[in-house]
Amino acid sequence: GIVAFPLAFFAARNITPSGLLSQVLKRFFDFMRSVDMLIWALFFTRAFGPGPLAGSAAIFFTEIGTLGKTYSEALENIDDKPREGVQSTGANGLLVQRYGVLPEVLPVFISQTLYQWESNTRGATIIGAVGAGGIGL
Repeated sequence: GIVAFPLAFFAARNITPSGLLSQVLKRFFDFMRSVDMLIWALFFTRAFGPGPLAGSAAIFFTEIGTLGKTYSEALENIDDKPREGVQSTGANGLLVQRYGVLPEVLPVFISQTLYQWESNTRGATIIGAVGAGGIGL
């Protein structure tokens, strides 16, 4: 969530000024999500050897894509009126995001993060079976 959070702002079409950057990040999220956690676990088990580092890396890479995608979609579906109101006060871009966007999307971010945390707990049992550490080991 910590890595996906800032990347999602750059991936959202209505937030980032660069359409190219938005599309590149969206394809990056798609790639990270498209590779299953078990495949990442096999890859990192080969790279780092069996253990919790391989399992943590597999979960980390999968979740960058999943949370980045859901965060950016939540940002794209916001109502622009609060953002425009903060902009009309003369606030800079960071303050507009903090007071005009974040209060609207924060509940979605928290709920998706908690859901994925629960899902990753279940996923850790499966990736532990391939030697990538975790609960399954």
